[in-house]
Amino acid sequence: MRGKKHNDVTSDPVGTNVELTNRPGRGGNPQWARISPEGHADRVPTAKSGSAPGMGDPEKKDDARHLLQEAVHKEELSIGDGSEILVTKPGDLNIDGLRARIEALRKLYAAHDKSIPSRRNLLASLAADVLELGPTYIIDSMDCDNLERNRFISIFKRDKLGRATEADLRIIGTSDKLIQGGDALADAFLYTGACPRRDFTVYKKLYGFLPETVRRIRHNPTIHILSTHAGDLAAEQPIHGDKFYQLFADFVRAFQETGNGFETNYAGCKPTDTTYAYRALVHCISEDVRAAVGSS
Repeated sequence: MRGKKHNDVTSDPVGTNVELTNRPGRGGNPQWARISPEGHADRVPTAKSGSAPGMGDPEKKDDARHLLQEAVHKEELSIGDGSEILVTKPGDLNIDGLRARIEALRKLYAAHDKSIPSRRNLLASLAADVLELGPTYIIDSMDCDNLERNRFISIFKRDKLGRATEADLRIIGTSDKLIQGGDALADAFLYTGACPRRDFTVYKKLYGFLPETVRRIRHNPTIHILSTHAGDLAAEQPIHGDKFYQLFADFVRAFQETGNGFETNYAGCKPTDTTYAYRALVHCISEDVRAAVGSS
């Protein structure tokens, strides 16, 4: 019917029902107006054909596009200092950014690989410097007791083995004092610390065992026997004969063949092969000492 108003009811953005009225406009196009609860009519911008009311305005389109972009879950691939990937929202990764990150990591790892040989060369050079400065550093860092014990081993290397090094000769030259007698436990600790000795075979020849084994022995009479062996071996006039050295070798072998190379029960109540070897060695030492005393 001509001239009749067609009213519709809709909701505003906050959920309040408002009434829209369709009035004739220019060119026969309908003109929408909003009827407020008080009965006032507010003009609504005309939409293009096929559009919802209010979407014909370019500013409205921009606002709608902005809201739409915020609603879509897009993630951002952030490459900051070259050390991490930050994904701010779930979804598909930015492939171009991911490829760039992978390439950056590949170059970083390649640079590390290239630096490894140079670092190894540096370590080798530092090790050579330590060896070159070692003799002087060892002497300067020793206290009196350690220096005397080092002199004992170095003199043995010079006089009995004939293979003293430059470091040994410097250590020997620090004093004219004559060193007599071995000390298995004290000498074992010369192979630890900031600047340790490295002539393990010399220590083993003197004491029968490596330093690390001697440091674990808690039986003082055994430590005394090891020291007796070293002192006699280094002495200008030994008091023990071939029997003593053979029994000492038997004890060392029995000790190493039991308990994964470290006998722990030979001094206990239940005798073992090491116990018998130990007792024979002690008896031999007593006999040799009595013979030496009787002949003096």
